[in-house]
Amino acid sequence: MRNVAKWTAPAAIVISLANVQFAWSDQGLTGEVRTTFIEALMRSCLKTQLDAPGNKGVSVSAIHDYCKCNAADLADKISNDEVRSLEATGSEERYRTAMQARMEASAKMCLEAARKSLSK
Repeated sequence: MRNVAKWTAPAAIVISLANVQFAWSDQGLTGEVRTTFIEALMRSCLKTQLDAPGNKGVSVSAIHDYCKCNAADLADKISNDEVRSLEATGSEERYRTAMQARMEASAKMCLEAARKSLSK
């Protein structure tokens, strides 16, 4: 499998979600907010990955699985306190800084899972 292009979650998605009524747990997003968050990240990731020249020849289902893995993993890594803090600042740059390491870790884990799945 070729390298899956890097993608980052658009900060505007998270910042705009901060204006919605949230149902949170300490383990991550839950309920409708989690669903909305994952759907938004999936759309962003799929567009980025499907448009990436390095992904020519990679199946749409493999890219979909990679994006789903990333979105779900990131939704699990956002704490209640962190979202409240981001909501208070309204700063996209702060979101990117706070999430960068988690996005990179999720991307690495999900890429490895996608490669294993394709090699079966």
